[in-house]
Amino acid sequence: MEFAGEQKAWHAKSKQWLDLREFWLAYAQENNGLTWGIRDSYPPFEQVEEFDTMIMQTPDGECLLEFFHQRWRKANDVRRWDKAFDSFSGCATVFEY
Repeated sequence: MEFAGEQKAWHAKSKQWLDLREFWLAYAQENNGLTWGIRDSYPPFEQVEEFDTMIMQTPDGECLLEFFHQRWRKANDVRRWDKAFDSFSGCATVFEY
């Protein structure tokens, strides 16, 4: 949903609209936090567990990733919140780097 040109997502737990990055952080916080933090490289594969999360920084921006079925995926591909997340910040190109 857009509000005055700014993309927002409804966060049911707090009953408020959050910008998409805030929504990611709230989701991560509710699910054991950002397991691998905010980074520009992948953590060691053998240390990653199912449903771990991180925000990947790329030259195009950031994207919340979630480890699901043995690989990193955009969290929106796992959770299917809204198509707007697919093009937000660095998500459109996150796997090109």
